[in-house]
Amino acid sequence: MSNRRFLFLLPTLFLVSCVGVSSKTYHVTSMSILNDSSSPVTNFQIYIRKRDRTLTISQIPPGGESSYGFPVRDYQGNPLTIRWTHQGRDYEEKRLSMKTPSGLPEVMPLNARFVLKGGTKPSATLESAQALLQRVEAMR
Repeated sequence: MSNRRFLFLLPTLFLVSCVGVSSKTYHVTSMSILNDSSSPVTNFQIYIRKRDRTLTISQIPPGGESSYGFPVRDYQGNPLTIRWTHQGRDYEEKRLSMKTPSGLPEVMPLNARFVLKGGTKPSATLESAQALLQRVEAMR
């Protein structure tokens, strides 16, 4: 590669390395965890590296969903770590990122939804906070 091409590519590589995980910022106002298995999930923990915070839930019954509201938090695709125990066995998923469905508005309040299926890899998706409210209303 000629020096001229290298000098042209150098600023481009620098800019790419400075960009965050996602160019979009989503406003998350709640989190829900669904235990989509036939036995309890215990010791669920979610660790948010960027904030150095851990949320712990002691038990989620089979088919149960725990949800929590909180002040607006910005999410830019930063990886999360979650840990849980299912049927006496400990699991950990590092560098889990939230899936963001296409067309999801950045300005809308969102829910971070985790679905645990026993010992398999969990899913993590951003959804409208309205979707969470509709599930809660349907349970009443």
